[in-house]
Amino acid sequence: MSILSKIYNFGKLLKQFQPQAILEMNKIFQDLNFWNLFVFLERDDIEPETIEKQLEILSKDFRIETGKNQYKHDGDNFQEDYSIVFFEFDLGPEYQLQLEYIPRPEGSAKYLHLKNKKENKVHLMGWWDLDAWHPYCLREEELRAINNFVKNQQKGSMSGSDLCLLLMHDFVGFDSAEKAETFAQEVFKTFKGIGIEGFAKADPKPIAVFYQKEEAYHWLNEARLGFVFESKVYNCYSLRNSAHSSGEEKGRFPFEDWKKLMSYIQL
Repeated sequence: MSILSKIYNFGKLLKQFQPQAILEMNKIFQDLNFWNLFVFLERDDIEPETIEKQLEILSKDFRIETGKNQYKHDGDNFQEDYSIVFFEFDLGPEYQLQLEYIPRPEGSAKYLHLKNKKENKVHLMGWWDLDAWHPYCLREEELRAINNFVKNQQKGSMSGSDLCLLLMHDFVGFDSAEKAETFAQEVFKTFKGIGIEGFAKADPKPIAVFYQKEEAYHWLNEARLGFVFESKVYNCYSLRNSAHSSGEEKGRFPFEDWKKLMSYIQL
């Protein structure tokens, strides 16, 4: 077979593969409105009806449950029902990452958990909300390794894509402005690659990569806990540090399980 014939046949195979990868992706990920609320957490240009439509589309590929919030107002009891979307990333026989997303136009929330499947225990790693957020729980290298594992190993709507990186990019903590800027450019290129309608003209782009300069966070490989995200100024943007290792605030970062998981995915 000639070189030209080989190139031609490879091109035909590539054309057959590409549409299949696009069809497997849930179409919500090409909707700019989804990403705007998912990343920025609040939007005054998104109506509750829009979220209902998004949930209907998401339900085709992802688990959705109903949560209940009970509260008092002027002496009366009220109950609010809300939807929780579960983005689940299988990372071998023992562990699964669970990203819980609660969409509300006036204030959404995201919670990242590590589930120990053998023990059936779920550990909070970090969260985003509009109140007391503690999101930074991943190193850049860790998210890349997780994304590559999911991309190559997980079946279904996450298979063959970099959605894992996009969905969790704002849980990465940075210790320099240069690293944050480089990663933001990578996230930008990845967003462009999935074909979001209107993304090119969107301002701002739904990218949340930050370097907290004043708090002087830095990554430290600590003998007892492993990698921790420490600050001598203000530790409350992360659970993954010695100041929160007792688990007094919502939960404790699963340091021991995390080290086992990183070893399993060969990081």
